[in-house]
Amino acid sequence: MKKDPEIHEEAIVRCIEANNLFTLEMIFSFYKGIGKTTFYELDLNKSDRVLKALEDNKIITKQNLLSRWQKGDNATLQIALFKIIATPDEHSRLTANKTEHSGSVEIKPITGMVIK
Repeated sequence: MKKDPEIHEEAIVRCIEANNLFTLEMIFSFYKGIGKTTFYELDLNKSDRVLKALEDNKIITKQNLLSRWQKGDNATLQIALFKIIATPDEHSRLTANKTEHSGSVEIKPITGMVIK
């Protein structure tokens, strides 16, 4: 296939959308029009259209997952959702380990040790 960046860019964007791809690395498993070296030589890794198509897939997938977590009854997933949307204070309260200590602490000197 010809090394025309615009032709490959269009085909890659269609491939990303059709296969719900998320990373540049995933493209090479689905798009066989050019190899990895040519992809980078043509600067397709910097293409706004390619990067936007990948980012759009990520955003749509994240939103779908978050929506399912919210509607579901799995407590672990609901806590994960809460951590994602929580304010910094809420998040720290949720993840903080509160340790209480009662009793006394006795500190004894070390004896019999020779320091040179």
